[in-house]
Amino acid sequence: MTKIVRAIQSTLAIAILLCSNFAMADDATNAAITCTESSGHHVFVEQRVCPIGGERFDAFALGTHSTYGAYLDLTKVSYLTFPIAIAVCPSNGFVDYKETYSDSELATLGATIATPEYKALLGHHTSWFLFAELMERSNFASGEDVELWWIRSRA
Repeated sequence: MTKIVRAIQSTLAIAILLCSNFAMADDATNAAITCTESSGHHVFVEQRVCPIGGERFDAFALGTHSTYGAYLDLTKVSYLTFPIAIAVCPSNGFVDYKETYSDSELATLGATIATPEYKALLGHHTSWFLFAELMERSNFASGEDVELWWIRSRA
């Protein structure tokens, strides 16, 4: 095996590990091309603080990217794999889907993630599935929104 082939295989393996939420193993070349260092381009890791509980954790975030339209299910057409995972607090399963929350939102969402039914979902589903469940169980969802979230949850 030549040094070039080993270097390419090594690069692809690292890209798959770094970009596991954004590229499937059979799309390793795309992962190697689109995931870069934490410079803010494409995909990077950012530290977040969970709004419920205050836990600090690392999550993937989407930086600079381009899209070229949308498919019929409204998934973006891009060189990245969409939908991008939403940050989920590791200790309590809260899906941190926006920048700021009101006190009443946090109270309602906190009560939802504390239920045994919601806790049973953790570790078994995508972040979009958890988001759709959280919105429905908290009564924050409306018809068309929920349908789109459930479509994204299958990705």
